[in-house]
Amino acid sequence: PLEATLGPRVVEALRSRVRLTGELEAATNLGPRSLRYDLAPAADLVVLALRDVTTEREEEAQRRRAEDRVRSIVEGTSDAYWDFDLETEGGYQSPWWLEHLGYRAEDFRGADAWWSIIHPEDAPRVRVAMRAHLDGSAPQFVAEHRLRKANGGTVWV
Repeated sequence: PLEATLGPRVVEALRSRVRLTGELEAATNLGPRSLRYDLAPAADLVVLALRDVTTEREEEAQRRRAEDRVRSIVEGTSDAYWDFDLETEGGYQSPWWLEHLGYRAEDFRGADAWWSIIHPEDAPRVRVAMRAHLDGSAPQFVAEHRLRKANGGTVWV
């Protein structure tokens, strides 16, 4: 009966005196809740800590839904969209953007890859616009310039 109440994993942790952590869904008088637990067997007792993480899980679900909506908009349009994270040097290029330029997502790993396709005559002006945006003197990055396509041609963006 102890296993039926607590479950075999918890009973085994208690018997072997192994710490057990995880999350579970529980029906409470407040309704369904997501709980994070930490079960720590000691010599003569068991310490159980529970933390209600329902709000965190709901916020994560809302964020995922919002990201999914944005992703479907970006991927479903013929607009060219790119985003670059200067801290991680990771980024995102819309499928249409990549297709139009003739590149694959793998071709853009880090800032150097993006800078390498900017037309050499435009690169200094683009760098000035980027610096102005990053130092706060320009509220957004705006720089009309040419990019080198994979086939050697150029396109204005």
